[in-house]
This record gives sequence, structure tokens and C-alpha cells, in this order.
Amino acid sequence: MNVPLPPPSSPSSGIAPPAWQASALNPGPAPRSSSRGKIVVAIVVVAVIVAVIVVLVTRGGDSKGAIDASAAHDGLQAIYDDVAFGAGAATADLGTCPFGRVTSLSQQLPTSVSVPDEVISGTDTAIATADPSTVQCDLAADDPGKLTGNRPGQITFIAELDPSRDYVAEVGDSTVNNVDLTIDRESSYRGGQLYGYCGDDPDLLRYCGASWVSNKDRIAISVTMRGTVSSKTASDSLTAVLDRMVSSLADQG
Repeated sequence: MNVPLPPPSSPSSGIAPPAWQASALNPGPAPRSSSRGKIVVAIVVVAVIVAVIVVLVTRGGDSKGAIDASAAHDGLQAIYDDVAFGAGAATADLGTCPFGRVTSLSQQLPTSVSVPDEVISGTDTAIATADPSTVQCDLAADDPGKLTGNRPGQITFIAELDPSRDYVAEVGDSTVNNVDLTIDRESSYRGGQLYGYCGDDPDLLRYCGASWVSNKDRIAISVTMRGTVSSKTASDSLTAVLDRMVSSLADQG
């Protein structure tokens, strides 16, 4: 005669059910935690944190990712191929700014830049230069020397074709109205290098700028300013309009 099986243990007894009772829906009591399990969890958490830090460092702390400026280079080349320099002329009038309306670009700058109304309503120009090969758009107050406070009196948006692979030396060798420029900020940014630089112009205003340089795509995008400004001001301005300037140039190709 078969003896009936004993009834299952009450859940409150703390005794594990027999193996035949355990299933996906009734897996039995959880195993006791162990210090080894805690160590494994801690190692996994640390590994995740390290991976996040590595991603942030390799991206230069920026979540937007690298910029593909190859189409912008081709667009800039197309613009420059159409420029007609006069005999011995260092510049040529472009007529319209290849980056779009300069006032609109200036209004896109961070509020910390504090672009004066005198600049927004000032005079704009768009030119190409023969050496180096650039297109640039200016917006300046009619009398920038009268502006006071931490505000730019002139803003210039620039794209340079095939910049020097040693951009630090290029900036150091260049002069703006006999202003010696010194790079005081440098960092990796969105697949290129970001440089900030300043110089004092005794005849007008302090001059500062920032350039994003892609040696891969052979292009440099810059924002420069005159006034009581800093290279950080210029860098903040450049990163605010960089995508727009790159895409505008790409549309010219």
C-alpha cells in the first residue's frame, strides 16, 4: 500500500520546500547572501562608473559627439573657388555671409556674452582673405571704443580652408593690427581641437578668439571678438554657433 506524501511545509516555517515543489513560480526561499556576492556586485558597479568616465573623457565631456566637417570643407572650397581677388588685393567682398545673417548668429550667443545693442544694430561685412584662405563675417558697433563693461564691440565669424597642422604656431605667428596672440586655452572637443587665445591691442580694444580645428577635415571655424572680453567668452560663443556654421558651409557645396 502506498503511503501518502506529507503535506508541504508552511511558508512560515522557514523550511525549504522539497525539490519537486520548486519551480519558476515557486523557486523556494532565496539563498542567503554572502560576502562574495557583495564583492561581485561592488566590482560591477565600479566597472560601470569607470566606463562612464572613460566615455566622458574621450568625448571631451561633450555629449553631442564628433563633428563630420568634410562637407563643410567642400562647401568652403566651393565658395573660395568663386572668389575673384583683384590684382594684388588681400581681400574680396563676398556680398552675403555664408554662415547666414550675422545679427542672427550674434543673437544665438550665450547670454553671458552680453552682446550690446550697438553691435546688433551695427555694420556688417562679409569678405574673403587671400592669405590665409578664409571667409569671414563681421558685425561691429559704429564706435566700438566707446563701449564699456565686459561686452564685445565687434564679433567676427571665420572659416579657414586647410589650416596649418600646427595651429598653435599659426596663431602665434599671426598678428591682428600688430597684436601678438597667445593661446591660453586648449582642449579636445567634438573630434577636433579647441583653442582660445587673446592679445592686447593698444590702438583699439582687447582682441580674443576661439578656433575649432579639424585636421582630419582640414578646416578651422573661429569666433573672434574685440572688447573687454576673454578667451572663455570667445570659446563659449564658438561652441554655441559651431554646428550652425558647419551646416551652413556644407549647404554651399
